[in-house]
Amino acid sequence: TTELAAALAAGSTLRRLDLHECHCGADGAAALAEALTSGVALVSLDLSDNNIGDKSGLGSSGVSADAAVEALARCLRSSASLRELDLRLNGFDAVHLEELAAAAREGDGKRREPIELRL
Repeated sequence: TTELAAALAAGSTLRRLDLHECHCGADGAAALAEALTSGVALVSLDLSDNNIGDKSGLGSSGVSADAAVEALARCLRSSASLRELDLRLNGFDAVHLEELAAAAREGDGKRREPIELRL
């Protein structure tokens, strides 16, 4: 997943990416979120059922769920292109869910449309 994130950050015209149940874990989610803050034109990202949250127990190799949520929240606040993000079935706790929902609501003024966030 980190290689995919690097390719996206290097300049991709990809608009939709479905990584449902790919076991990317917190590390992969954080890498993808960071790539999306660098001007990637991705409109829709499905990271559902990827073991990102603390309760899921699988996937990550060194990045905590907290760090992944922080990266995803930054992405939700700053991405000008992202319109859909699916994060269902990732074992997020209530604090993580609220942080992600707040970030989707807040934005940073770049977005013209709200983000459809599926938790």
